[in-house]
Amino acid sequence: MRLRIHADVLLAACVIIWGFNFTVVKYATAHGFTPLAFAGTRFALSVAVFAVIGLTRNLGPKLERRDLIYLIGWAATLTTINQVALPYSFQYASVSSVALLFGTLPIFAGVYSILWKIEQPGRRIWLAAACSFGGVSLVAIGSHGGPDGSVVGILVGLIAPGTFSLYSVALIPLVRKYGTLHVNVLAALATAPLLLATTGPSLVHTNWGAVSGLAWLGVAYSSFVSYALTNLLWLSAVQTVGAARATLYANLQPFFGAIFAVLLLSEVLGRLEIVGGVAIAVGIVLSRTGSARKLKRPR
Repeated sequence: MRLRIHADVLLAACVIIWGFNFTVVKYATAHGFTPLAFAGTRFALSVAVFAVIGLTRNLGPKLERRDLIYLIGWAATLTTINQVALPYSFQYASVSSVALLFGTLPIFAGVYSILWKIEQPGRRIWLAAACSFGGVSLVAIGSHGGPDGSVVGILVGLIAPGTFSLYSVALIPLVRKYGTLHVNVLAALATAPLLLATTGPSLVHTNWGAVSGLAWLGVAYSSFVSYALTNLLWLSAVQTVGAARATLYANLQPFFGAIFAVLLLSEVLGRLEIVGGVAIAVGIVLSRTGSARKLKRPR
């Protein structure tokens, strides 16, 4: 019982940390960091943590050459897009809107699992997708008062959950074969060259003297706490309570993100955004209770 309670506390802490990270990223990119400079700095610090883990722990057998090429291709591309998309999304949409859009993450994962032929969907899965993306439309309309002015912001806001879900599904075969920690460490190291090359020019031209102390603190939080620490805590908790229970906690992330934005950034959620968030939540519930038959392990 103590282990279960302890794991639940870890899961709840991770979700709260991730929810707060939306506000942190918004603040940092408004006080000296450009989106690309933030993404590059954040990932460089995070990779340093994973490099230490890789050097100090026995991660297991080396990846086969084919698996290593597969890992580099998927991880480097998707993680780079994901890391750049999140800070950029706040240039076009409010933090609360972007946070609510992260409620589509399990829906994206379900769709990708179908395309990967991991699962065969039931009717509720398709209904869940319809509810969630209908909710996205309401968030889009409500965030700017009309559908035309919010298209770019919503599309950019969907890139981060969409790419993270695809990353998670694409690496399922490697996680099953080599373990989660091993794959995450190698994925971070494989991504570093491409991401740093993408953000390098912005890092060079950033006016570092204009970056506020709180913005630096925000980068440190986003790198060490929201990225590196929560990865380790989450993996530890999931081993105790299982992935299904952990996913229920993860589904709370967008709503914590919206709450922090309202409380700390004085953002206002309109009626359509609230209704859209509820529709996304309904989609999440349906996706967890819908029938989906596992077909086979991906190769």
